[in-house]
Amino acid sequence: MSTDRSSREDGAFRLFHLRETGYELVSRSELPQLETLDIALLTQCVLMGQTSRLDAARAFQQGIRRASF
Repeated sequence: MSTDRSSREDGAFRLFHLRETGYELVSRSELPQLETLDIALLTQCVLMGQTSRLDAARAFQQGIRRASF
């Protein structure tokens, strides 16, 4: 496994789950409290927060509200 992180630091979140054979890349959290978290929305809002934290927070709240209906 490479330890060079620079090629992977592109602003995207990546989720891994520790299995018996090692870490596996997963598309959604396997923790019951976070399994409905929209990683794409979170990524978008974190990047948006670099220019406007208020806009990012509002977009995240709106996204969560839409997803819960």
